Amino acid sequence: MKVPVRVSLLSHIVEPGGEVRETRHSYDGTWYRQPTGDYLVYVDEGIHTTLRWDPREVRLYRRGDAMEAYQLFRTDHALDFELALGGNKLEMTTTTHRMTTRTDQDGGEIVLEYSLFSGDTDLGIFTLTIKMAVTRGDR
Repeated sequence: MKVPVRVSLLSHIVEPGGEVRETRHSYDGTWYRQPTGDYLVYVDEGIHTTLRWDPREVRLYRRGDAMEAYQLFRTDHALDFELALGGNKLEMTTTTHRMTTRTDQDGGEIVLEYSLFSGDTDLGIFTLTIKMAVTRGDR
């Protein structure tokens, strides 16, 4: 069954020079379970975002008019992906240091801590916290 949720995102970035940036956003979304794992779907400023997770991995697929990316997170793995931005394609690598997922009848939380590289360029260490809270009584 699909359940409406309120999605809260916190992105904490430590850039290679030590500068720290944080952003927070909230969106309405949908959470549901399938035999392949849990799914969270929401629209982030015109970008359609789908997360799928199970105990082994988190998959993040984002697509919109000017961008498309499919990222895979597995703890202690360096995984390549391609980021398409406005007709340009960038080769990226994500190395996941920490991945936790928790769900219950009221919602859940995903925490991903990872290093991100574009080619040989270190883009920093990212901690992405995604919280979802069920927004109505049927669970």
